[in-house]
Amino acid sequence: MKLLLLSPMLFLFIACLLIPTISGYGSTIGAAETLSPGTHSLTLYSVDNDAYYKVSCSNNQYLNVTLNYDYPSHDLDIALYDPSQAIIAGCGSPSPPNIVEATSTTSGYYYIHVYRAEGSGDAAFSLQITLTDNPGVPGFEILFITYGLIALLGLILYLRNRKITLL
Repeated sequence: MKLLLLSPMLFLFIACLLIPTISGYGSTIGAAETLSPGTHSLTLYSVDNDAYYKVSCSNNQYLNVTLNYDYPSHDLDIALYDPSQAIIAGCGSPSPPNIVEATSTTSGYYYIHVYRAEGSGDAAFSLQITLTDNPGVPGFEILFITYGLIALLGLILYLRNRKITLL
């Protein structure tokens, strides 16, 4: 009879050990959770020191990630990795917000690593992810053309004063 009563409890205990916990983030870069642009309220649980997320970027897009958290209860830092998983930006500011930004050089997933610098316990934080097309330097083309025309005009006037003809 005791065995009959203990069997369901033993089954539940073993099932809980075998089922992975759902954390809402990957604890390694290979298990990174996908996020979309916008603001996300998240938690780094006390059993982990690292949380990995990924965001899909097209070539030449500007990516800005802002990390906010409850300071001084926790001290979290942030790093940004490219699709080859090489670090391209990091911020270990002693107080929030921590901001990383980059312009994508290739299409693919860019990885966000939030990690515990100090403190313990569950750490609530928010990630604000902004992804925009990189417009380049506004007005650069017009400035370049204007500078070229002024230089050409100056050359023509110089040659005219020296009595040198181009044709």
